[in-house]
Amino acid sequence: MIPYNFTFLSHPKICSGLKALEHIPFELESLNARKPLVITSNRWDKKGLSKTLIKALYDSNIIIGALFTNAPFYPSVTIINELSQLYRDRGCDSIIALGCGGVAYIAKAVNMVVSLKTDILQCADITITSPLKPMIIVPTADCQGGEMAAIAYYERFEKQSDFLYPDVIVIDSRITRHANSQEVANSALTALAHAIEACGIDAPNPINDAYAHTALQFIYQYLQRTIKRPSYKDGSVAIVNAAACADTAFSNAPQGIVHVLAQVIALDTNLQAGMVMGILLRYYLADKLHTKGGIRPELLLALAGIDTYAKTPEKERQKTAYEYLIQCIDTTREFVPATLKGLNIPRYKLKEYARLAATKNKQYKESAYMELLEKAWEGK
Repeated sequence: MIPYNFTFLSHPKICSGLKALEHIPFELESLNARKPLVITSNRWDKKGLSKTLIKALYDSNIIIGALFTNAPFYPSVTIINELSQLYRDRGCDSIIALGCGGVAYIAKAVNMVVSLKTDILQCADITITSPLKPMIIVPTADCQGGEMAAIAYYERFEKQSDFLYPDVIVIDSRITRHANSQEVANSALTALAHAIEACGIDAPNPINDAYAHTALQFIYQYLQRTIKRPSYKDGSVAIVNAAACADTAFSNAPQGIVHVLAQVIALDTNLQAGMVMGILLRYYLADKLHTKGGIRPELLLALAGIDTYAKTPEKERQKTAYEYLIQCIDTTREFVPATLKGLNIPRYKLKEYARLAATKNKQYKESAYMELLEKAWEGK
């Protein structure tokens, strides 16, 4: 029976594929904006992505109010305040984030400051009750998770609101094909973890499942080829689409145990959260396979398609789905170790991580966090 008690919100419009960048002028004007602040990193600027974006705006009424090409990885108060002032001084009316990770996180924080007319440190205590300034994200394939979700990360804060979604996500192969294999692996593992946890909740949400299943399908079909050749256009676009779909599913579900632990560890170690999620996910799935609820057999349909799903005996669908998911994780093994020990995380830190995770998300007990950490550290 299809459940009918659920809520779901997907705010962003996704423009993906050939000449997607050329849609930006229309999207900005439809949001009543014509003078964006463009934020990107030095790396992407040197790769020529800023020029590619600017060229796409040539034959339009859009005026770039300011172009900032030195966004750091870490969204600090200093850079957020600096860019907020630049936004005001240049009379900007919107924001374009060209890139993922720090670029997108900084852009979201700046948007909160200029929209709410406050200081970034005060934003943590403010409930956002109305739309912010128009924001477009043009993601690269080094997604860290959350860039296209209803969440913002800055300093050591995490802010959630339906109004923190970007208005438009523009996915273009001219932008996505410049990440390296390590970044593609991290992006795919993050999307994989978010999608699995989002559709593994006790009260299924059919619309959320559709987004999560789409993310899984993109990853299974394209990850192996793309991780070998990151410049593969179709593959890089597929991985970023998977990240966008997974971020939406993640925004409409409670945060799962893998996500919470990975964020705690990444914050303490500066490791990429996706790498940690990939390791934790392997042992989380093994545990889930033997629980009463198990792994939902519909995941096999999303990963392998209707023919394989129909041919697989009903009693074997959970196990087969598990094997397909492990196959996805194994695709990244050249870049991601199989255990937390392989990341040089000291064992004595596990208890601290379990405590911090339990404080952050009380949905799981500290003992549950600790049990998963120990299995992921030892590889058992």
